[in-house]
Amino acid sequence: MAGSSDIPTPPDSTIDAIYEDGVLKPLVPLELEAGARIRLQLIPGSHLEQAPPPPPRRAWLVGFTRSELLLLGFGLLVYVLTRAIGLAHFPIYFFSDEAVNPLLAEQLLRNGLRDSSGVFLPPYFQNDDRWTLSLSVYAQLIGVALFGKSVLVTRGVSALISVLCPLTVALTLKLVFKLRTWWLSVLVVAALPAWFLHSRTGFETVLAVSFYACFVCAYLLYRCVAPRYLPLALICGAATFYSYANGQGVMLAIGVLLLIIDIRYHLRQPWRVLLGAALLLALLLVPYVRFRMLHPEAVAYHLRTLDSYWLKPLPLSQKLAMFGQTYLQGLSPLYWFLPNDVDLVRHQMKGMGHLSVLALPFALLGVGVCLWRWRSPAHRVVLAATLAAPFSAALVAVLIPRVLFMVVPAALLMSLGLEQVVAWLRQPRRQAIFTYGSAAIVCVLSFTMLRSALTDGPTWFSDYGLYGMQYGAEQVFSAVAADLAADPTTRVIMSPDWANNPNALANFFLSDTQRQRFVFRDINYYLSKRREIATEELFVLPANEQQEALKSGKLTLFEPAQIVPYPDGQPGFYILRMRYGENADAVFADEADARKILKQQTISLDGQDVDVRFSDIDIGQPIDLFDGRPETLMRGREANPFVIELHFPTARQLSGFTLRTAKMNLGVRVELRAEENDAPRVYAASYPERTDEAVTDFPFPDGVQPVRILRLEFSDLNPSEDVHIHLRELVLR
Repeated sequence: MAGSSDIPTPPDSTIDAIYEDGVLKPLVPLELEAGARIRLQLIPGSHLEQAPPPPPRRAWLVGFTRSELLLLGFGLLVYVLTRAIGLAHFPIYFFSDEAVNPLLAEQLLRNGLRDSSGVFLPPYFQNDDRWTLSLSVYAQLIGVALFGKSVLVTRGVSALISVLCPLTVALTLKLVFKLRTWWLSVLVVAALPAWFLHSRTGFETVLAVSFYACFVCAYLLYRCVAPRYLPLALICGAATFYSYANGQGVMLAIGVLLLIIDIRYHLRQPWRVLLGAALLLALLLVPYVRFRMLHPEAVAYHLRTLDSYWLKPLPLSQKLAMFGQTYLQGLSPLYWFLPNDVDLVRHQMKGMGHLSVLALPFALLGVGVCLWRWRSPAHRVVLAATLAAPFSAALVAVLIPRVLFMVVPAALLMSLGLEQVVAWLRQPRRQAIFTYGSAAIVCVLSFTMLRSALTDGPTWFSDYGLYGMQYGAEQVFSAVAADLAADPTTRVIMSPDWANNPNALANFFLSDTQRQRFVFRDINYYLSKRREIATEELFVLPANEQQEALKSGKLTLFEPAQIVPYPDGQPGFYILRMRYGENADAVFADEADARKILKQQTISLDGQDVDVRFSDIDIGQPIDLFDGRPETLMRGREANPFVIELHFPTARQLSGFTLRTAKMNLGVRVELRAEENDAPRVYAASYPERTDEAVTDFPFPDGVQPVRILRLEFSDLNPSEDVHIHLRELVLR
């Protein structure tokens, strides 16, 4: 029973053991000097759990020395400072996903804790068109009620909750693993690049990861200290589940893993404990059951909008292979510890891995410790938490916000690795030098990372647009608010194409009265057709659209009233007035004539190369009509009717077709020819009030017949000013 371990054994401690195959096996690894003498006291009876007997309530509080509390306080101070300093300025963007939570919290307060549809204490909220928000909205309630909406308040609430992550990781290592260097884990978490960046945002993934850390801590206390912590573990697990959509899959995965690896321990609990846990779990699931009853289609729609391969017409074997490949990517040290080009730049710290390559040796050593101590329940839980972290992301694709849960087990593994190094050093002086030296290095790294983020971060990446940093929300809307306040007759028209869900940003930064004189329209609205432009209208154009307007030959732009620059000094947004040029009508006429000419493309359809001719489109491709996926879309630019001609290499026997469109009043006209020079057979029908889900069946009145050329004309019978024919799926019969 002598040897070293990553879990030191305090003197005069009580350790449970089991007797198997003639060997007495401690359930918690011991750290004893070679030749150490111990006293063995046998307590008869099989009722003892595989964990130390429950200590008196609050007894663990006295287990902290004054120096340990000071070190913990120091670590938390470093963590808080590296989150609070410059919080509103880094990350340099303020994203729509950050804005939507306080907006919904404000709506909830205004409506007496009801959402826009009147549901009291709604279980989930919509982010744009997806039901993905829940606990994150409620977390913003107090901040909005006390301080209103601002970038600082939104991120401050999130950063404050994020303190739970390093705190509970440290408590786990202290109370369960009993590490001497447990307090060092707070500094380790503070220095993880991916967590540094995201814990300074208002993204809901921050809450989910923080509560995931709480769950791991509470479950380990239940498993290794006392069964009374089981309700706390269930509550923390529910908080993870409801904080972020990806938390659902992660909790499902770890729940199954923990049920399997600890099944004997669970079954040994008194029936009152198990019954109480089952009732609490059922109660915690009520909001989710309520949500699924209110919106049964929400989960499938969410996966569809993320383009999940699980909803594509692929063989199950291929889906499982894709899941395995994506899942392994979420576990790969190459993804976590080295810079990558997988994630969008706004989710990266330039030149850094998500977990920093300096921590890789300690993380690998921690994995080795857990595998070596597999019989220890605590080490098995850490491995289970690691395996569960990328589960949800593997259903779609690995991106750091989806797999950020890995921060929790990674911090535990790194801390176990550090402790093992300390144990190997043996001499107290060397151990102290290594421990406090490591703390000093990690502190320097944290503040160096903070300085770099605040000074160099704004120019790390040069793409500030939609697929890059999406910079400018606070800057440009502050300028817009000032213009609206200065002149009550001014109307502001802003392009929406530089940000996701820009309506959330407008509602966040503008007052209700200002919002009435503000509208989103991109430059193509004015370039596709001649519109009325009033003198009181002020336009906000991203730099690329300002250049597009200049090159069009249709618009005359006045001297900008203001230019909002990007962080690198280049023009970001132009705030200006404009009018049509003298030759605009001639340019529009030429473009209208050109659009009447059908475009041409060859596609593979049912094993044949088919020539497709079609009206001008602005979304999708002809092949999208035949891919078996209604969520894909081909949209006409402005043609009404929208024309599709299919020229088959040889005549096909057809009896009709089925069609799915967007919501519209649909008119259909069909011409078909058996050969190119034949007179066409013409059929027509109208289908009022088509919905997105409706399937339109069009049988040929003359039955099955050979078709060499099929011309389809789809019309909106009640068109708006800017007609766009949306075609989702076309199936020939």
